[in-house]
Amino acid sequence: MDSLNPFSGDPEDHPLYEVEAVENAARATVMELLQRRGVSVPHPDELTEYSLTAKLWEVIYALAASRIYFLNSNHLSDRQLYCLLLEKVLPEETADLTRHYSTNCHFDLLEYAGAEQYEIYLRYYAEEAERKLWQSKAGGKAVPAHEDLPYARDRFLPQPCQPNPRASRVKANFDFQEEKIVLLGETEEEDPLGLDEVDHEIHIHRLKQDIAEVTGQTFTSLKSPNCPPDLEEAFLENVKRVESEGWIKPFDKLVAKGFALPEPKMLDDAALATKLSELIQTLGKRGFFLHHTNHLSDRELYTYLWEEGLREEIMPGGAWHLDLIGSGSANAVQAWLRYYASAEERHKWAKEWPDDKIPPHEEPKCNRDAKLPKAE
Repeated sequence: MDSLNPFSGDPEDHPLYEVEAVENAARATVMELLQRRGVSVPHPDELTEYSLTAKLWEVIYALAASRIYFLNSNHLSDRQLYCLLLEKVLPEETADLTRHYSTNCHFDLLEYAGAEQYEIYLRYYAEEAERKLWQSKAGGKAVPAHEDLPYARDRFLPQPCQPNPRASRVKANFDFQEEKIVLLGETEEEDPLGLDEVDHEIHIHRLKQDIAEVTGQTFTSLKSPNCPPDLEEAFLENVKRVESEGWIKPFDKLVAKGFALPEPKMLDDAALATKLSELIQTLGKRGFFLHHTNHLSDRELYTYLWEEGLREEIMPGGAWHLDLIGSGSANAVQAWLRYYASAEERHKWAKEWPDDKIPPHEEPKCNRDAKLPKAE
């Protein structure tokens, strides 16, 4: 099926030897690849909610080690995703390639929703412009109301690493009969003493100790001997964060760290502006970044963050981006048209969506966005 496209990109971008390898490769089910790595997949009825989530992430990272990745899972709970993988994805066949290749397999989980996939996409994933375009071509068929995605898993799913432009590459071909890698070219060895591998092992050992200290139990990882150390590190980092903190609310985290967040009505305008500036800088240092805030006054922005924006649960670790007009709602679109869209963009919108009321252009209330902390 389409979701089992073995290329993460245009096949023209892949060397000929990799294209031929995929075409001539032996086949294996996704479950067989997991079993080869020593990963079991119990029936969901045998697992508690906590152990099911832990097993789900173990499966996801083990498959990433086999160059299998997932897209669009945020409409599914952990249990729903686990059942979907067990019942439909794991029995699928894919090319049985080694990790020495840059070829990847991506499963779009929306494709397993059958006839409901378009409704799910329009409800949760589609931008407002896409929803309008679909409705204009649907012959009057109603578009489901937009809903925020119930889960935020996708940002934490492993994805293929971008190639390091400074790293040299060894071209290779895979002899499927002899089961060995044949080198086609040579390159300079960047780590002749093998110190990178030692560093990885030290870090992995420390992560396992940290997890054991948090959980009170010895951590056992059922991984393949061929699992890349950087992938194991990423998995263990995620386990450590979840075990240590679970889902967090930025508001509670800030208060616990001693950052004062007075109720907006307790601050006069001058004090509120000072507190907002301090809050924005503190959030940036903690990997929480704001976008499109210029249409709000200092009091409006602080009030929104105090009442809603900082009280949503997020996963610890990584960067978190909060776009104040990114929801795709009618109000967000109107704010974009009024304050942020160029004359050309407003004209194009009016032409494409003649039934929409285009608000008059207004200058934003602030010039704050240019000074906001940015993710490096």
